[in-house]
Amino acid sequence: MRKGLALLAGVAIALVTIIPVQASTISFDPAGGSAEAASAVDSAIGFFEASFSARASCIGSASVIFESLSGRKGEYRTAEGVVVVNPDREVGTMAATVYHELAHHVMITCRAHRDSDFMDAFYAAQDIPADRGWFDGSAGWSGIPAEQFAEAAVVVVQGTTDGGIAISSEAVDIVRRWLNSQPMPVAEESAETQDATPALVVASVPIGTTTELSPVPEATEVLVAPVGAAPLPTITAEVPEPTPVMAAPALATTETAQIVAAVPVVEQPALQGPVRGSRCGWIRPE
Repeated sequence: MRKGLALLAGVAIALVTIIPVQASTISFDPAGGSAEAASAVDSAIGFFEASFSARASCIGSASVIFESLSGRKGEYRTAEGVVVVNPDREVGTMAATVYHELAHHVMITCRAHRDSDFMDAFYAAQDIPADRGWFDGSAGWSGIPAEQFAEAAVVVVQGTTDGGIAISSEAVDIVRRWLNSQPMPVAEESAETQDATPALVVASVPIGTTTELSPVPEATEVLVAPVGAAPLPTITAEVPEPTPVMAAPALATTETAQIVAAVPVVEQPALQGPVRGSRCGWIRPE
């Protein structure tokens, strides 16, 4: 009996020891940077992975390198999954650059811009026009929703940002929820909306048509139920004869008004080259 228990315990230990520990999906090549810069970037990568651990299953692989960039702190190369940090910039800004550029990577690999609930909440929180594409740079670098997302992620990780983009506290909460795979907050209805009773449409008459209907006898009671309410009881009333009833004329095809909700089709403009800005440049993904 003891031998059997010992054997089972050994098998259990063996099973525990062969379970692989998930390795970092983000590699770093310190070549080209100072020892101080390399230490700052390496620490930032580790902190980023810990902060984004809830999205580990979709982050995929990425690499971080040093490379001199003209006028930019860093950039993300979507085709290669490479984050570039400019070694010539201040070491104190490099952690925020790593968070910002890796946020672009996670945004694409985890498809944040394909999550309609997240998109609706984030656009509302940042007051972004609904017809502006996720990668649309027509309003300038700071107006690109993808850049606003990346900067909000910086705030989530380090609490502050110096990227030159105004980020609302609501947007930070939305991005934090998305990074932790949590549901988006439900928008509260205003009291005016809650109290409003939808109108009940009972007839449709072409504009300009006058129809005389016979008066309703006093013995007849008409009840109209609000939309969504329980059906009202049927009330029978005696209507004296003759009571002419005039039906509303059929709508003529040429007089029928049609309301068509037009949803604008927004073409996502390809960003040319890297986008020049105070933070980064990158190439729009396909």
